[in-house]
Amino acid sequence: MMKPLTQSVAIVVMACSICAPNIAHSSLASAEFHWLGDGGYKASGTFTYNDTLESISAKGSNYDGGFNNGLDHLDISFYDPFDNLLFNTTNVQDGVVSYEYLQFTFNPGTMAFEDYFDLGAYSEDSEALYYVWGQMGSGDSYLERSDGVTLDSQAIPAITVRPATIPLPNGLALFVTGILSLLGLRKLA
Repeated sequence: MMKPLTQSVAIVVMACSICAPNIAHSSLASAEFHWLGDGGYKASGTFTYNDTLESISAKGSNYDGGFNNGLDHLDISFYDPFDNLLFNTTNVQDGVVSYEYLQFTFNPGTMAFEDYFDLGAYSEDSEALYYVWGQMGSGDSYLERSDGVTLDSQAIPAITVRPATIPLPNGLALFVTGILSLLGLRKLA
């Protein structure tokens, strides 16, 4: 039979080893964003980024071959004025940009989009794809179908951003459980 202190150390070591992969990704943060057109159409999604950078930016392959600086993941969904889902897509997965017209610039310090934005999906062969684009603080922004039909617009482009609420990773939950067990065993000793 293990002594309580030895058992406690074993629990903490096991929890730390399970949690280690999650600690390695601790520089990633998540945020939610929302675009609301003057006619009630909506675009919303989530993205994960490297929060140690002062600016996060990514462009699709249509722009000088594309690049990605700190954007890990980006999902976006489009809704009609009655909140019916029209379309959803992933523009960035594991740092790889899949939308060739993507334009994304985000300031983690101000939690705001900056400059031009183009999020969604486009194909000349399909009218069932959607994208939202514009320039922050200047001119209009638009939600369009890929057949060129404008469904909605904003007179002054605005995208609200807030930190996303994410559940504790399994490893971190086990770590917390291990610490609580350690504290409980110390009371029994």
